[in-house]
Parts: sequence; structure tokens; C-alpha cells
Amino acid sequence: MNSKKPQYNQGLITIPLENGQSLEVTPQECWRLTEETSAYLFENYGSFDSVPMRVIEKNNKRFNVAITEHVPFWKKVDKGRWEPHTFEIFDDFLSADHICLDIGGWIGPTALYAAQLAKHVYAFEPDPLAYQELEVNVNLNKLAEWSSRLSIYNTAIAAHSGTIRLGSRKRGGDSMSSVLFADRSTSWEIQAITLQQFIEDKQLQHEKLFIKMDIEGGEYELIPSLKQLLSQYNVDLYLSVHPFYLEESQVGGQVQEKENSLFKRISQRLAFVKYQVKLLRSLPFKYLYHINGQQLRPYKQILKAIVTGDFTHEIVATNTQWDKS
Repeated sequence: MNSKKPQYNQGLITIPLENGQSLEVTPQECWRLTEETSAYLFENYGSFDSVPMRVIEKNNKRFNVAITEHVPFWKKVDKGRWEPHTFEIFDDFLSADHICLDIGGWIGPTALYAAQLAKHVYAFEPDPLAYQELEVNVNLNKLAEWSSRLSIYNTAIAAHSGTIRLGSRKRGGDSMSSVLFADRSTSWEIQAITLQQFIEDKQLQHEKLFIKMDIEGGEYELIPSLKQLLSQYNVDLYLSVHPFYLEESQVGGQVQEKENSLFKRISQRLAFVKYQVKLLRSLPFKYLYHINGQQLRPYKQILKAIVTGDFTHEIVATNTQWDKS
């Protein structure tokens, strides 16, 4: 398409083409053509000689992404409607002397952004479908000066190295795969490595580390295993917490069909609260913050878990005061 915009006149939409010609279609035909073309691109983008892509601009950062079924998501990123606070936190905590560990990189929104801020970014995405698209997106930026500062791994960071099972509530690749859903019909055996082993392998022990972790409920197992590591190294942590995924996994995915017995409900709530307490106790930081910069009070979150069955969904943990202006 050229720079001219489509025009509507007398029931027809005129679409200007690159070769100087134009295409005239009715609004209904235009809609059908758009849907069919989009579906074709989404299903076959990997087979083209040149992957169709679009440019995402965010806070003076630019990166390319493939045109796939995730185009609506990328539009939200581009328009500032997807987690603007996430990019603000990256801006506040990342600098050219930081190593960023992106645990749960999905298709790359944070890794592609962070690579333009940090000394180096290591992104981990165990979901094979998500990783495939992440790899495509990374390759689309191979000419960028920052591309050498981004390394990706189709590996999980886990409490123990070896093979673990990752499951999805749907078909995978949708950012919601989790070890909590390992028993679902869609699941994979994946390789896992401990964070301690990775840090030692890459000789990152003396680096400033910024860890972004978004692993769809897996944090309830992983964070307690990292308590010593988090206290040993120079680390800031941006943690996404998924209390509802935890609750769903505890009741076999039947959140809306819990037994009505008072004893059963109390038992489930106590187990839920226990997980939140364990998570908070495993964060050996001087300061815990909400994403808006307000200090997080652990006792208030525990009370919230007891009374409402909910818990904060994001935590910024650091040993230095965060002055969010």
C-alpha cells in the first residue's frame, strides 16, 4: 500500500495500491478481504520469504514484530494500552550496567524493550509455541544495534534442573502456560535450569541484576527456592503474581463448582493464604512496592487473602528506595 488513504464514494471503497493502480470494493467486500487476508498472514507468516512485520514504538524505543494472530496485542502495546506501568518500571530500574533476566518472555514485549536499556537481556520462554514466535521477533531485529544484547532460551527457570511438564488451559502460545496446569490435555515436557546454575554459567554473580518474572502461577514454587539467591546477589525483582491461577489449580479447574461444605471452603482458603504467606516470606528485600510506587504492607495483603481470597498481582521488590515520580 502507498501513503494515500482509502476513500469512500458512492458505495465503494477505493484502495490505492503500490503500483499506482487502485482496487474498488464494497464495504462488505473490504471487510471480508481484510479478514481473509489477516487469517492468511496469521496462519502462514512463517513460510514467507520475508516475514510480514510491523514496527512498534514505545517510549522512544523501536522494534519489529511479526504480523501474526497477536497483532491486536501489539496494537495495544503501540497505543500504550498494554501495561504502561511495566515499561515505566523497566525505565526506572534498568540501565546500561544492568543485566536483565526476563523469566517468562512470551513473544518478546519486555525483552525487545529491555534490550535497548540494559547491558544484556536473557529471556526465558518454555512454551514451544510462544518461543517460536519470540525467535521470529528477535530475528526481525537482527540489524538493530542492540540485537547483540538479547539472548533467548526455550527453557524454564525452575526450582530444580531437569525435565518438567508445562501445561496450558487452551492451546499454548497465549502467555498463560504454567506448571500449575501440567495435567491439562495440552502440555509439554520441557527442559528446566535453576537460576543459580544459569548465573554461575554466565558468570553474573557480581552484576547488577534486574529480574522480571511472569510465569503464570509458577512463582509460588520458584520464589521460595530463590530466597537465598535473592539475598546473596545485587537484585531488583519485578514479580507478577497469579493468585487466581493458584486457586484454579487447587480445585482442578472447577473454580465455579466448589463444594459447598463450609469445611471444604475454609480448607481451600487456608491453603490459599498459606501460599501467599510463603511467597512474601521468600522475598528478602528491604522494600516491597505496588506498581504505583506505594509501599506494599505484607500484613494488609495477608488480611486481603484471608477475607477476600485475593492477593496483590504485582510486586516490585528492591533494597533501595523507589522514588516513583
